[in-house]
Amino acid sequence: MGLSLTHFRRVTSSQSYIPEVDGLRFIAISSVFVYHLAGDILRHSAPNYSQSLAGSTLFQVTQNLNIGVQLFFVLSGFILMVPFAAYYLAGARPVSLPRFYLRRVTRLEPPYIAALLVCFCLKLAGSRGALSDLLPHLGASVFYLHNLLYNRPSDINFACWSLEIEIQFYLLAPLLAFLLLRWKDGRVRYPLFVFLCLSTGVLAWMAHDAPRVGLSLIAQLPYFLAGMFLADVYIGRRRLAQGAAADALFALGAALCVVMVRRPFCMSVVGPLVIATAYWGALRGVWIRKALAIPVISVVGGMCYSIYLLHNFIIAGAGFMTEHVAAAAPFAIRLFVQTLLVAPIVLLLCSGFYLLIERPCMQPDWPRRFISAVRTMLLPLPATPGAETE
Repeated sequence: MGLSLTHFRRVTSSQSYIPEVDGLRFIAISSVFVYHLAGDILRHSAPNYSQSLAGSTLFQVTQNLNIGVQLFFVLSGFILMVPFAAYYLAGARPVSLPRFYLRRVTRLEPPYIAALLVCFCLKLAGSRGALSDLLPHLGASVFYLHNLLYNRPSDINFACWSLEIEIQFYLLAPLLAFLLLRWKDGRVRYPLFVFLCLSTGVLAWMAHDAPRVGLSLIAQLPYFLAGMFLADVYIGRRRLAQGAAADALFALGAALCVVMVRRPFCMSVVGPLVIATAYWGALRGVWIRKALAIPVISVVGGMCYSIYLLHNFIIAGAGFMTEHVAAAAPFAIRLFVQTLLVAPIVLLLCSGFYLLIERPCMQPDWPRRFISAVRTMLLPLPATPGAETE
């Protein structure tokens, strides 16, 4: 029996699937992919090629897409805080902290460690480092300590720098929810969220030159707080009618992000709230919700974790095979051609990783079923009735 899009759809522990959230994930992972693909094109170009890009508007746009990681941070703050907001603000059942943390471990760790091992083996196979040199970096990356210990992103998988920051937020999320969402009066909570987003944004901008700060939750906290604020508004105002005004709000927020991304102070201070505003428009709009919920878009967005973990290595590997195609063409043509050549490879390999490793881990009870299967394999088979031993 063949695979259909339903076989790729994200599995949620709450049984409530919101396709437009995966549509937002699609926007974020697409931004990251195009940003890194443009950088790979530049790496496989002649030494003087970069000079021709000074006047390329398209190239500048691709460099603005490094905002993709921050788009993920706001989404993480929103997704993790929705159950807490529902409890504190709407009387839903309390969040079990052991279950909360266990879910993070069982859902995220197997794909993360598997991807690290794949990248580690590829580096060894490609003579990109000696075993004795790479092993300490692998250990630091496995325990989410590479940013802190080495003052730079993981030498095993560069993309893991943001996941180390995500883990720091996961650890603090319940405490932040308790401190910020327990205030019943929205006239207190809303100004408090805005103040915290703006003030932590200023602090992040002031300390952005310090690598250890820039690679920690301190520098990215405004984005997670903006996601928490979005969860607060989403739960508290969920009865608001959808409308075209929200579509316009999304478009305005997206345009402001494009303008501000090259202005570090504006992006650090106001950017998180602008992203959250755009997301609110996407969640409450009419046309943008329909677009984000298109099955192909939402399914690819649902695979974003697998794509994020592996896309950089795949782009780099594919780039060596495709770098000579249209090598002398203008950047716009090269980007178009490389997207046609590389994107299918990334989707094919990452979807395989997703189906084999990540998606099974989305089932909340997979550890119990796995242990049961192992026990069944290890236990001796029962004797056949009537059989006699000579």
